[in-house]
Order: sequence, then C-alpha cells, then structure tokens
Amino acid sequence: MSNTILEPPAVAAPRILVMGVGSSGVRAVEGMCRLNSDIEAVAVDTDTKVLEALEMERIIHVGATITSGLSAGGDVELGRQSIEKDSSGIRKQLRNVDLLILVAGLGGGTGSGAVPVITRIAREAGSLVLAMVAMPFAFEGKKVAKVAEESLKRIRTHADAIIRIPNERLIDRTEADLPIEQAFARSHQAVSYT
Repeated sequence: MSNTILEPPAVAAPRILVMGVGSSGVRAVEGMCRLNSDIEAVAVDTDTKVLEALEMERIIHVGATITSGLSAGGDVELGRQSIEKDSSGIRKQLRNVDLLILVAGLGGGTGSGAVPVITRIAREAGSLVLAMVAMPFAFEGKKVAKVAEESLKRIRTHADAIIRIPNERLIDRTEADLPIEQAFARSHQAVSYT
C-alpha cells in the first residue's frame, strides 16, 4: 500500500469584473477602485464629460452618435439604444468573465436603459450577473421612481441576483435639509462600500 498523497488539481480563480453604468454607477465604481486598486473594473457611459473626469483606466464610451457625447438626459430609450449600438465593446470586456457585478443608479436614462441590456449580453456570454442598483430618492419624483421600477423588472429577467439600495434610507430623518448634491454624493459612497 502506497502512502502517496495526491495534491488537489489547481483551480483557476474566478474572474470577476465590476462594471459601473451611467454617471451614478461609474462614480460609485471609481470610489470602489480608490478603496481597492486590485479591483478589475470598467466604466460605461454616454456622457463624455463624466468619463473624462474619471481616474479609471478602462472606459467604454457608448452612444456617441446617438447622444452626441452627452448624457441620455433621463431618456431610457436613448440609454438602451446606446448600449445596443455599441455592444461590441461590452462583449469584448465580458470574455472569460465568471461574475459580472453591475453597479448603477436607476431612474435616469443610461443606467435604466443600459443595465437590462448588459445583463442579457452577460448572460449570453456565460457570466453570472449580480446587479447592485441604487433606487431614486423620493424628492426625484414619481416619474423617476416608475422608470427605476420598470428597469428593475427588466434587469430581473437576466440577473442572477440583485442588491437593491434605496437611496432614501441613506438620509437620516435629522438630515431632512441635506443639499441635493450631498445626497447624491452619499449615494455614490454607499454603493462603493457595499
């Protein structure tokens, strides 16, 4: 009888990609990268100014011919068209990705329009998909809330899991007079730490 000990076969570590989508998502992912420079991350947006201000290496500018380099302006259809038109860059980023973590704020145009499409593309590429989405503040109105909820329903079609972050819970009742800019900044930070 032999006393040979067999070593278990080497298993490759799963490849995880974090993708920020839309201005809220890319700012949150940029914050994550500041906390941990080893994160493999990519930013996706229609807005040239937002992308140029980022301190990230991997950036995908989508919809340049559709939005002329501007934001989708809350238009979900422009966000969807931008990703559909420039999906090759997304597909290229998803090669050999085991887990895609999508980060976005819902209620606007790019995040709400693009994330459901990206979840489908990732599923087709064989990746598991975790969507971390920030839901709108109450002061953003019912129309924005409805857009966010409709987008969330479409994301559920292809995502394996969703972490829903209600922005409203980020504001303590004692901070009812918190300026809008600080409220959004707090939302981006919260997603970064999640």
